[in-house]
Amino acid sequence: MASIQKNSNTGDSIAVSNADRHSQTSGPIVDYDGFCSFSESLLCEESKSWSQRMKSTSKASDENHTVKGGTKTVSESVRNSKKQEEDDEENHIDADVVRDIIIGLSDGLTVPFGLTAGLSSLGSSQLVVVAGMAELISGAISMGIGGYLASEAERDLFRARQKILRTRVAGSSSDELRGLVQEILGPFGVQNSICNDVAQDLLKAEELETHFRLSQLHQKQLQKGTLRKLLNFFSRKPKAYASLAKINDHEHVSLTVSEPKTEISGMTNFLLRFGEGKEEVPTLRLYISAFTIGTSYFLGGLIPMGPYFFVEKANVALLWSSFVMFLTLLVFGALKSYCTGAKSSPASLLKGSLSTVVVGGGAAAASYFIVKVLEAKK
Repeated sequence: MASIQKNSNTGDSIAVSNADRHSQTSGPIVDYDGFCSFSESLLCEESKSWSQRMKSTSKASDENHTVKGGTKTVSESVRNSKKQEEDDEENHIDADVVRDIIIGLSDGLTVPFGLTAGLSSLGSSQLVVVAGMAELISGAISMGIGGYLASEAERDLFRARQKILRTRVAGSSSDELRGLVQEILGPFGVQNSICNDVAQDLLKAEELETHFRLSQLHQKQLQKGTLRKLLNFFSRKPKAYASLAKINDHEHVSLTVSEPKTEISGMTNFLLRFGEGKEEVPTLRLYISAFTIGTSYFLGGLIPMGPYFFVEKANVALLWSSFVMFLTLLVFGALKSYCTGAKSSPASLLKGSLSTVVVGGGAAAASYFIVKVLEAKK
């Protein structure tokens, strides 16, 4: 049933039902225990997620610090390695120069020593000096020429092989060339996909080098052509023809193709260098080899001849020469072994010294006794 109540503010009467009266007196029905348990679980989940986020953040920060520290260590090691490489390059001696010095000194210390030992049996130091100097000069020239011819033959062999391989590369398919690159780089652990990329770049470089060589050849042919000869002939008289000759020169320049970025590029040179182990010998190398071998031979030959310049009796000078050469051959044998790789083995150094002494002493003894025998027959 509905009852009539009076509003306390306005004084109006309003009808209120029993349900409304019950709702006003008792209020909404709420489950407080369920609400509290739900709130506690929600707070626990939020705290767990927050703690997990904090842990992940701290872990990422630690990893970041670790990476930065590792990067710093790597960068320092890279800088140290670069510095070490620069120091090695500054102290580096060309292996070809070392080889030529060893060849020249080996012959210069043994051959003149054997010759002077043999001539000393004649008893005249003056004869030993004259004959020894003649042998030194002729031997140095001969050794220098031999070094030049050997380097020239190596260069010619490389160029001949280069022509053969260039023709082979031009007539081969891309798959065949990729297979050759894989055969060379595969044993080093390089993947086939990387080998294919390398082969593709090498073929592009080969094409660029081929265009450059063809342009150079075409330019030389134009310079030797009839038009060039006529323009050069007429340019001696009227000035107008001289200007035409200059224009022709500019046309020659415009026909050139950009030079490859590196001197050694392309598939051909790759196969030569890494497949066959051959490298081109520069023209300057020929003269350096000749000079190095000849000079080393001459300087090495002066050592056993030194005592003969100051001692008149050849027999006494031979004793001094033998003593000096014994020490010299010991030092030279050790240095030769050191330069060729026996840096950390005293036994190898001693072996190199003794072997050099045995060879040099054996040559001197053989020469001395041969001259003695020939003199006794006379």
